[in-house]
Amino acid sequence: MILNEIKWQKPIEDMAISNAKYSEQELREDNFVHLKEREWAYYEEEYRRYHGSAPDKKEKGAPIVLYNPEFKTGLVFSHGYMAAPREIETLAHHLFSKGINVYVPRLRGHGTDPEALKHVTAHDWEIDFERAFTAMRQVCDKVFIGGFSTGGLLALIHAAKYRCEGVIALNSALKLHDLRVSYVVPSLQRFNEMIAHLHAKGVMEWIDNAHTERPEVNYHRHPLSSVAQMEKVMHEAAAALAKITAPILIIQGDKDPVVKRESARTIYDCVASTDKKLLLLPRERHAILADERCEEIFEAIEGFIESHSR
Repeated sequence: MILNEIKWQKPIEDMAISNAKYSEQELREDNFVHLKEREWAYYEEEYRRYHGSAPDKKEKGAPIVLYNPEFKTGLVFSHGYMAAPREIETLAHHLFSKGINVYVPRLRGHGTDPEALKHVTAHDWEIDFERAFTAMRQVCDKVFIGGFSTGGLLALIHAAKYRCEGVIALNSALKLHDLRVSYVVPSLQRFNEMIAHLHAKGVMEWIDNAHTERPEVNYHRHPLSSVAQMEKVMHEAAAALAKITAPILIIQGDKDPVVKRESARTIYDCVASTDKKLLLLPRERHAILADERCEEIFEAIEGFIESHSR
């Protein structure tokens, strides 16, 4: 009957006949592969632009996809601003060893060259997160979402729009110690945009990040224009909190030098979730996934996912 309705459109008819040969699971697997390939294509295109060659799977910017068709639960977990998927690698392998599929997307502009950040927007990062979530939804019965720092904010934004089994926000940056992001940066960005029309050079195009805690993963500098995009993510995440109803685990280092501990309390107080937990840990670094006590965080995340997968 369906074919009779569309018979005048031969390409659609051929597609319908072709797809009818496959089971629903096979089509879902195919969608999963297609979405993974689409993300890799974005990465390869960007990488070639700045390095002149194709990347390999061992590069810090390569998306991490750990998938076993026997596992029915999945996690989409994003890295933070100026970082790359490798930031999440140890956590991803730990969870995968426990029977959880893990997808760590690459946010465009990351893991290639800091110059690339000039050409992406907050909206691009949201799409990158949604693509990974859509891919994981194809092959898992239950999907959790989360992220580190800015990646956690993207998970919060997503959780306000779509159903998921749970949310994990790790050192998520609603409030920063560096006041330049909240006050100075937006002003300078507007000033730079204004004088750009006069064909003049901006007063500050780059911000130094040479003292990053993870120099092997993070950029050592980043463009002012991209910090303004990060601020957009912060504002959108703050506005989304009241719409979040999924179970949520919030983890925050109490002496994080980048993110104020008040961020975690704000998230906890403002989400509409009735099932919520705030875990405040004694940590003095922002990069707590690389801390010698990271196992405590791994186990907390694993326990949260397992308890909400039953």
